[in-house]
Amino acid sequence: PNARTFEWRKAQNFAGRHVLVQAAALGEERDVKFVATAGGEHRMSGGVVDFLQEPLESSMTPGGQFPGELFSLTARTPASILSEHLLHPHQACTIHFLSVDTEGSEADILATFPFRLYTVCSATVEHNANTPKQVAVRGIMREA
Repeated sequence: PNARTFEWRKAQNFAGRHVLVQAAALGEERDVKFVATAGGEHRMSGGVVDFLQEPLESSMTPGGQFPGELFSLTARTPASILSEHLLHPHQACTIHFLSVDTEGSEADILATFPFRLYTVCSATVEHNANTPKQVAVRGIMREA
């Protein structure tokens, strides 16, 4: 949802070998409140409000202003995103590198990731040294 970052990353797509998708992902498709920060000195970068580690109030400026944008959108499942953007959505394929850094909803996303259809060679998953999240992610990945 960060348009500037998305456009920059899209420009880095050398020879069209990568698929870059701008979407909010969750374990289920539903309407969510999403926060996108405007940059600057605050710590939070954005994500689905229900999963943020810190409350929105912690990012308010001293004057009580929120340094970003809060809006509603429809979150999608990994399966719906992948099936829309891959050439052969119903055939097994390989994802060489998967990065899941969603400011708190990583385990929710991985729990519904269609590992039976996609071989993931390498993955990084953010957990911010949060032990319950580490345990959840490791359990999901072991079962995959």
